Amino acid sequence: MDGMSVAYHPLSTGGRGQMIISNTLRLPRPTPVIAQISLSMFDTFGEDPTAFAVFDACTTDGSNPPLPANEMLAQGTLSGPPKTVLIRSGLTSISYEIEIQNCSADFIINLFFWPSVTRGNL
Repeated sequence: MDGMSVAYHPLSTGGRGQMIISNTLRLPRPTPVIAQISLSMFDTFGEDPTAFAVFDACTTDGSNPPLPANEMLAQGTLSGPPKTVLIRSGLTSISYEIEIQNCSADFIINLFFWPSVTRGNL
């Protein structure tokens, strides 16, 4: 492994309510990356709590054929649906969305940098 980056999001609706955040992490140069987004804490406020986090887009230097350099991760696309784990060579940015409802939740986003990666079906 060549290194890693960690982002941490502690979120709370403070009772009943909903919160949605979207963010994009940009890398200084194209890098082979294994990315994961995880729920690390969950506490509910009332009925119908939800905690959801996915990678929904990424940009690469084009080194992941047959995938396009600018990917929108959605059902029915060549790249497939949004993911909680994403493996790409030449990654330059990765976007994610987190949604919570009626709860407190902590999320961790890890980017692991490698000399090379093989994406498989991720």
